[in-house]
Amino acid sequence: QVLSPVVAEQVEIGLKRDFGRYAITLAAFQITQPAQYLDTTTNVFGEFGEQRNRGIELSTFGSPVRGLRL
Repeated sequence: QVLSPVVAEQVEIGLKRDFGRYAITLAAFQITQPAQYLDTTTNVFGEFGEQRNRGIELSTFGSPVRGLRL
């Protein structure tokens, strides 16, 4: 089965706070794309439905001591 290229749609919103020596970021996202799998009833591989991934991402980075960046 030849399928067309998958196109995903992503929506993201976030915040970033820089404190000088370190920073914190927080983001919420949603990625939507066609679901591809084998239909066991018809034994056909294709696009059936939609796959949606949602999540929250929290990260931090900085320099706790001079010369070291984490």
